[in-house]
Amino acid sequence: MKHIHPLVNKDGKRSGDIVICEIVHIHVNKDVYDPERDTVDLEKLDPISRLGNISYGHTRGIVPIPRPAVEESN
Repeated sequence: MKHIHPLVNKDGKRSGDIVICEIVHIHVNKDVYDPERDTVDLEKLDPISRLGNISYGHTRGIVPIPRPAVEESN
């Protein structure tokens, strides 16, 4: 874990946290791993996300968005 940032609502009460972590190791089932691209195939993985309280969501309709070019400064 790198950082914990508390979230405060408009009344000044703590309402949650944003936790920033560094992933140092993962285990991936070989059935969802694409060795040619050295990545996880998200359609095969079919991940779900925690939305809050008892709500979860499915990742569907994955859309690739290219990263913007960044100039390196010397």
